[in-house]
Amino acid sequence: MTMRWKERLAAIGCFGLFLFAFINSRSFPEVPKILPTAVTVIGMALAVGLFVRTFIMKYEDDGKKMDADHKAGAIKVGLAIVMLVAYILLLSVVGFFVTSFIFMMVFAYVIDNEKRKLWLYPVVSAGLLLVVWGIFGLFLKVPLPKGILF
Repeated sequence: MTMRWKERLAAIGCFGLFLFAFINSRSFPEVPKILPTAVTVIGMALAVGLFVRTFIMKYEDDGKKMDADHKAGAIKVGLAIVMLVAYILLLSVVGFFVTSFIFMMVFAYVIDNEKRKLWLYPVVSAGLLLVVWGIFGLFLKVPLPKGILF
């Protein structure tokens, strides 16, 4: 599959996602639906622009096979998407803190190319969770999802 067709499929997928969000945002109350409606309309317009661009733009890699670096990058992106879906599904079951801590550590490990200082992953994850908890839990008083563990 060439890059031209991949971008066309991505544009169609993005348009469908924004259309789904647009339809769901119509059920919001009058004032709160202004921002989601605007964002989804802009997203749909950008997706249409991407789709149209695939007919106009000249692609250098049409018909070429993907090299090893691009293949590794594509695998990382696919793995990141799978991890994000798993994170969303487990968030309300396991709880915010445990799920977020594990997600941040594993995600950082997956996207890091060098993997030299493995001790940094749990330290940075714990630090970010403390910041998020401080801002949302203490300062803004937003209830964070609770689950089996926390």
